Amino acid sequence: MLLILIKFLIWNIVLLSLLFLLMKFIQYRLKNLHISKYGRNLKVLTFIHPNCYDFGGGEKVLWMIIHALTSLKKQNTSYKINILSAPKLNKKASGVTLNELSFNEELLAKLNERFSINISKRCEAIKEIEMIEFKTAKYLSPFPFLTMILQIIFQMIFAFEICSRVHSDAMIDTTGLPFTYSILGFLGKYNLSAYVHYPFISADMISDIKNGKDGVHSRSLLSKFKFYRNIKLFYYSLILKFYQFNAGFLKFMFTNSTWTYTHMKSIVPQIPNEILYPPCSVKIYQNDFNNYTIGRKENIIVSFAQFRPEKNHKLQIDIFRRVREQLPNLNVKLCLMGGVRNDDDKTLYNGLKNYVYHLGLNEYVEFLSNLPSVEVKKKFQIAKIGIHTMKDEHFGISVIEMMAAGLITIAHNSAGPKKDIIGSSPFQVGLLCEGIFSKNF
Repeated sequence: MLLILIKFLIWNIVLLSLLFLLMKFIQYRLKNLHISKYGRNLKVLTFIHPNCYDFGGGEKVLWMIIHALTSLKKQNTSYKINILSAPKLNKKASGVTLNELSFNEELLAKLNERFSINISKRCEAIKEIEMIEFKTAKYLSPFPFLTMILQIIFQMIFAFEICSRVHSDAMIDTTGLPFTYSILGFLGKYNLSAYVHYPFISADMISDIKNGKDGVHSRSLLSKFKFYRNIKLFYYSLILKFYQFNAGFLKFMFTNSTWTYTHMKSIVPQIPNEILYPPCSVKIYQNDFNNYTIGRKENIIVSFAQFRPEKNHKLQIDIFRRVREQLPNLNVKLCLMGGVRNDDDKTLYNGLKNYVYHLGLNEYVEFLSNLPSVEVKKKFQIAKIGIHTMKDEHFGISVIEMMAAGLITIAHNSAGPKKDIIGSSPFQVGLLCEGIFSKNF
């Protein structure tokens, strides 16, 4: 038995050594190909963001960084920017340069439409932007079962593909793929940094398991069966340790809020960590706010968030239903606006519409998906109240923008809205709610 174990270990060491040598050879070839094509003075900066074609808060951060880089003046060193993405049907998005008029016109138009971001095609410091598609990136979305372990596995597979295809002087993860870091740092020897939107796992999650509060579906199992709870604790503790190990390969990180900063500081205290709040479109509302008149406003409650489960749109509908029950003579409407990115979002979106129909509220609830920023602004101009029901929203860009538009803004009493926006202000700039209607709000 001992002999078999020794042989097993030897073969694993040999295989890992061969893999390491193979990856180093590939990296050497990629670097030489880059030098022969661009020369030694062109530095490569790579952003890891598979969902870069989506239009959520994370994508707004990515494209604002790209916008800032393309605004740089000419320097002694020129730069090439890589954006690593999942496969996209529009093949024009891949492998094009800034100086070509054909540079992904559709994407540029949508960035201007949805985020009011204008990326210049002429830049003195940036020679080229390349969108590089990765087939393995399409498996990075959460699975309905064994969610964490499968995410970890496919992130590591994705990292191997990056090492085999991309030469870069520095890499920035702007989407949240921490289990790529050890492979990218060890095999690829990239200088790694990250913009962290939220921790993959935290001590709070483990504490919730101890108290039998881990999620909606497993809560009853955790509270009834100690054996199941102990297994879950062991599983989460191992993942947290592996998360700490991977995050330790970062040279630096930005975090998007006080809540995220605090969690990441407790997980990897040795990594330099600075809060960099995400970009908010405040300026486009300033003139409207200055010219604000009560006569322009209608009895409309608006919500502005991507149609994802954690945003808790169903709770907004339930709250609205209760308001109508208590104030039947009040002429008030609810408008739900947000991005619909994929089939899962469409299923949720249609499910919410059906729920409204069965409640008999379809006359009073409006659904608007993937609106241009101009149309969102128009809705903000005529509404009176903004609502955001996600618990532990890491920051809350839409909360800021609703406030900037002069809306009476209501958000969950947690995370970003509590620590950075409404709760941290010395002025009465909004309302924080918790436990007034349901256990989730």
